[in-house]
Parts: sequence; C-alpha cells; structure tokens
Amino acid sequence: MGKSNPGRFTTHRVRADEFQARTCYPSREAYPKDLGNRFAQELPAWKEEGPLNSGGRLTDLLVDPANANHVIVAAAAGGVYESRNAGRKWTYLWDGQMATLNIGSLAFDPSKPGRLYAGTGEANLSGDNYPGVGLFRLDPGQSRWDLVHDTLLRFLPVDESNLTFPFSGLPRRIGTIAVDPFDSNHLFVGGVTHSGE
Repeated sequence: MGKSNPGRFTTHRVRADEFQARTCYPSREAYPKDLGNRFAQELPAWKEEGPLNSGGRLTDLLVDPANANHVIVAAAAGGVYESRNAGRKWTYLWDGQMATLNIGSLAFDPSKPGRLYAGTGEANLSGDNYPGVGLFRLDPGQSRWDLVHDTLLRFLPVDESNLTFPFSGLPRRIGTIAVDPFDSNHLFVGGVTHSGE
C-alpha cells in the first residue's frame, strides 16, 4: 500500500513521478511541467507577417549556399517568401498575377547564382493538398516569374494500332526539383498526380 493513498493499492505513478523529476536536467528537482513552462517562456514568439490569411504550412525552405542570411520559403497555399537577414524581415516574391499560390518545392541553380526555381502544387497526397500549374523560374533582377514548363499532359502516339500513348508533362503536384550542376538546362522534377487529373 502506498503512503499517499492509505488503504488503497499504489500504482507505479508515484515512482514514475520521482523518476521524471530526477531526469529533468539541469533542474533535477523541478517538476517536468514547470521546467517545460520555463523553457517555453524563453523562446521567441512567432508573429504573423501576412500579407494575407492564407495556407500556413511551409513545403520547402532554401538557404542560399553563398549567403546563410538569405532564406527562401515556399507555402502550400501562400506563394514564395524571401528573407535577406536570416528571417527577421520577409518579402513576398510570388507575383500576384500568378495562376496559383500553391508551391510545393524550390531549388537554386548551382551554376547560375541567384536563379531560383519554384514547382507548383503540394505533393503530400493528403485530402487537403492543392494542385499546381507548372515549373517557374526567377532570374536575378527580375520581378516576374517565367513559366518553364506547364502541367498539361501531351500524349505522344507510339503505336496507334495498340493505342499506346505515353505522355510527357509535369505532375500537378511538384515535390522536389534538382538542377544538374553541369548543365542548368537539365532539370529533374519529382511529384505526384492524382487520378483523373
């Protein structure tokens, strides 16, 4: 019988509490809940920067290999944002005239400094993801993104007697982009397309 509950059988809870209190480094005597609250108060608070109330989850994050303070993020339903001071201030990079706000992936061109690619559509296969419209490129000094390739499927007849038609085109949800470091015209794109698209 436990001392804390006279007349009743004790469970392992008393021992578990003691064990947890002893393992809360550096304040071994602190209760885990109190210790967690102390650390939570020391962390900086997140603040909404806008510009609109749109999809909040990030789908990609790039840190410029030439400048660690230059960070670019992609949002599932919010476009592309850039910070040149390690995240203290953000600028909206995605042109307001674009056909979609749904960004799935980003990539720098390793052989052309400052060139950025954005793949549209969110490739997570959940019920609340969003399709895109293609692959876009932003070159240094430009304010408008150029469409590199759209997501329209182009059927290429191979053998009309068997009705075999492979297709070319990009998936509607681009999850990753890689640029060949030896030939920046050679891009690798990975993603998914739901049935019926």
